[in-house]
Amino acid sequence: MHRFAGGMATALQAHGLPPYTPVEPWLRTHPQHIESVLNGFQRAGCTHALTPTFMAASTPESLPSTVHLAVKAVRDAGVLPWGSSGPVAAHPDTYAALAQALVDEGVTSLTLETFTDGDAALQALVAVRSIPQLTDVVVSVVPTDDGTHLLGGGNLPTFAHRAVAAGATGVGVNCVAPDVVARSAGLLAGIAPLWLFPSGASDWAAAVHPFAAQATWLGGCCGVDAACLNALWSSL
Repeated sequence: MHRFAGGMATALQAHGLPPYTPVEPWLRTHPQHIESVLNGFQRAGCTHALTPTFMAASTPESLPSTVHLAVKAVRDAGVLPWGSSGPVAAHPDTYAALAQALVDEGVTSLTLETFTDGDAALQALVAVRSIPQLTDVVVSVVPTDDGTHLLGGGNLPTFAHRAVAAGATGVGVNCVAPDVVARSAGLLAGIAPLWLFPSGASDWAAAVHPFAAQATWLGGCCGVDAACLNALWSSL
């Protein structure tokens, strides 16, 4: 199991980042706060962190410089960088540009995360698969509260099979409570390696522990801080 960091944006709110504000500008204006958050995750036992590039594909003109700063920030914290993009590009080709910028920085793994629309996720997946140096590509979606479907519609296991056929090396869910992740994980088991990133919840580590062993990649989404992850890693 690869032990990932938690929610960067929500962690930065303690340093003054307004809610629902992109993290990427802070790579230039407040790098010390991003460094502080990443160092906290590293001390908690995380070995990997997503690059703070969730919104980067919404501004393709600044992609190379944003990716460079994001990868450097993660590496400087002593953890391994793993690329990230949310469903924010105006055109699928921009996801390929993000993937190329990551590869140029020596990062060959990318997760397309927090997608709610299956077709949009698959279009992004096909686009990034045009970059041959990219090795791992995971697609992580937001499921319905019962864990069975994508929030935007469509059966979750059916989508996962389609993603694997299109070149995904892993599938998963994020941005929902641990109990929802547990239900989705049960449906996805055996289709592909699992990416499980629950959002924060009361007694988060205890809630995640029962399904942690199912994950190939395990970390936290919104509201999951270093203390949550330290408690989980200490219990495994």
